[in-house]
Amino acid sequence: MLRLFALLSPIALLSFFAPPASSINPTARHESLATAVPQERPFEERNYYYDGQHWVPSWFQCDGDGEVAIFKNTSGVKEQEMLRFVPSRPDERHEIKFQASDPDCGMMKCRVTLTGRARDKSVYVIQESHYREPEDGFWTNQYQMGRGSSEDAAGANLTQCRWFPRLRVAAITTAGSIYITETKAGGLVLKAFRYGAAGTQPVTLTGGRQTVSLARGVETYSFRQKGYAYVVAVHRNNAGIEIRGGSGAADNPLQVLAYTYVRK
Repeated sequence: MLRLFALLSPIALLSFFAPPASSINPTARHESLATAVPQERPFEERNYYYDGQHWVPSWFQCDGDGEVAIFKNTSGVKEQEMLRFVPSRPDERHEIKFQASDPDCGMMKCRVTLTGRARDKSVYVIQESHYREPEDGFWTNQYQMGRGSSEDAAGANLTQCRWFPRLRVAAITTAGSIYITETKAGGLVLKAFRYGAAGTQPVTLTGGRQTVSLARGVETYSFRQKGYAYVVAVHRNNAGIEIRGGSGAADNPLQVLAYTYVRK
């Protein structure tokens, strides 16, 4: 199968990985708390969550060591909903509804407090950094998330969500998380973290290839190295992504729950 992928033309790959029409939301627009801090944005960050039928704009995803959280609603919405699970049990996903406070912004940061509305009375504090330094690869917002019995306790437990400089794609799947970044020289790197493998290093692939179909509006990243093969096809103008790959199984489709895409 790997030999088959090696023979496929870029056009064939784009056709093969085009997501179904039902998974694309042509009117999707992304909003961010960063609008509270006017700042030049050389790159456009887009976040989406798959609701089972369509890709819809979302706030952000936090890929942490202790839990993975996806915030379904766009930033600024008072009624927030979080999908969370622990990496050791990715199939046990829970939804929690929150009442969000008004953002407290200053010094290129915004902080929001989320208070549980149901049985789970946990309080979460989200800190969103809007620091931008393109030369150093600060192309996307950085997030810290804390959980506790009160706002003070949650704020004292802030931990960093996984972040990489020069990010192009970050995807949360049911099997793990995948990140595609650029080097200073423009090379492409893929890091794949597998759930249930705590303490292990991610699979890191270099020498990726990028192809863009302006007619289809699809940007495709292909990696093949160390017995692994991945192809990530993301829509540039509308919502939609498809990822296939793994160890010796480049045709294996991965179920994507949410993703971030940075359009240049």
